[in-house]
Amino acid sequence: MSHANDAPPVEGSAYRDSASIYDVIYAGVGKDYHGEVEYLSRLANNLGSNPSSWLDVACGTGQHLAGLIDIFDVEGVDGSAEMLSVARRRLPSVALHEGDMRSFSLGRQFDVVSCLFSSIGYMTTVPDLHRAVANLCKHVRTGGLLMVEAWIEPDEWRVGEVANDVIESGGMTLVRVARSDRKDRLSLLDMHHLVAGPESVEHYFELHEMGLFSRAEYHGAFSAAGLEADRDETFGAGRGLYVARVDG
Repeated sequence: MSHANDAPPVEGSAYRDSASIYDVIYAGVGKDYHGEVEYLSRLANNLGSNPSSWLDVACGTGQHLAGLIDIFDVEGVDGSAEMLSVARRRLPSVALHEGDMRSFSLGRQFDVVSCLFSSIGYMTTVPDLHRAVANLCKHVRTGGLLMVEAWIEPDEWRVGEVANDVIESGGMTLVRVARSDRKDRLSLLDMHHLVAGPESVEHYFELHEMGLFSRAEYHGAFSAAGLEADRDETFGAGRGLYVARVDG
């Protein structure tokens, strides 16, 4: 398996070319943003203390925020300028910040801070996982909630699997093919996109390198931040949603 280079991509850089087709892909494969927002909102209201503000970190193109904005005062953070450009067109009234989840600082706290769609996996080492969880925690007010959707665990990752999607949308045919590999504690996804229209065919290549962390390592990162997290097994893709209350 060959890669464009051996250096891990900067957080967010994997979406530099595909940001413009990201929403088409996930609409085509049926990602249920509306259902996820309903689930998370219900969870926040059941566990929180009348939450009214929400920060979504690794907010991508703003699909979760688009549902949350009807209920909460929302802001977003993402490491990709290209993804944020799409999000800003969708949510022109929302404050959206470019930043690294390990180090961004907004100068305010929120009732709920979320990091969804397994974006925490872009932390490739345990120390970076700890730094990210600690920084997310700093942005949660006392009594608020931190929600982090995990990436796949080490024993569940399979090497050499190939997945493909073919999506027809607006006169365009989009083909996405991904192949899995592994390097120590990193999951590797070579992802190719072909975007064909009446006048041209474009090819985008992305390398996604994501850390494979055990449940103990996720719990350890929360514990290091002074939190005790519960693991929800039913949310989203079933990879595990870690939920913790910040008690100060």
